[in-house]
Amino acid sequence: MDWADDISYAVHDLEDFYRAHWTPIDRLRGAFSEDPVRGAGYLVPDEEMKVIFAGVRKAWYGRDGNAPSDDELFSAAKLPIIEFPIPHPFTGSTADRQRLRTWTSFLIGTFIQETSLGPKGLVRPRFIKVQIALLKQLTREYVLSNPMLSTHQYGQRMILRRLFDTLMRESRQGNLAVFPVSVREEANALSSDRERARFIADTISRMTDLAVLHLHGRLTGVDLGPLEDPAVN
Repeated sequence: MDWADDISYAVHDLEDFYRAHWTPIDRLRGAFSEDPVRGAGYLVPDEEMKVIFAGVRKAWYGRDGNAPSDDELFSAAKLPIIEFPIPHPFTGSTADRQRLRTWTSFLIGTFIQETSLGPKGLVRPRFIKVQIALLKQLTREYVLSNPMLSTHQYGQRMILRRLFDTLMRESRQGNLAVFPVSVREEANALSSDRERARFIADTISRMTDLAVLHLHGRLTGVDLGPLEDPAVN
């Protein structure tokens, strides 16, 4: 399941954020130049790709402990980056959508076909693991490290912490009216802080983003919303 998640998220995150113009994979196609020493047929990464390669090595999760070399990373970049089929930012055209979907399906199919089951479990060739790590690093570099997303996520964490603390405090005091109606009966059966913490974490995690925002707004007075709000029930 972990490997399936790695494949799915590595490819689909790259696809989604290319569509959103966050990950410039069309530009990265040309982020290699001819090696002045070895000559024609040999490419070296430019400064932008060197940063990405360095990020892969820093985050390398291989059990062997041997982070991939530049040559391994260059080989890993050929299929998903250098041979990326669209030479411009995503336009939403039928041609772009078709080429992107074909590319996505081909990548996922390749990763699946190269994975097998051996006597000791899942067998994943090193070059496939390097490719997955490279794709994940693109999302890490251009999306997760983006200052706009960082401030957004900080605000999300603050909302979750405040909502958790509020529900925990009110649960200890027996004020179950602050909980969504659908979970009040379960909340009434809690007898220890350990049970409360687990229950409240589970309750919040089951809520939609909208429901979390609405409940937080009501309980903090930031945004009381309509009297009858189905998002918090």
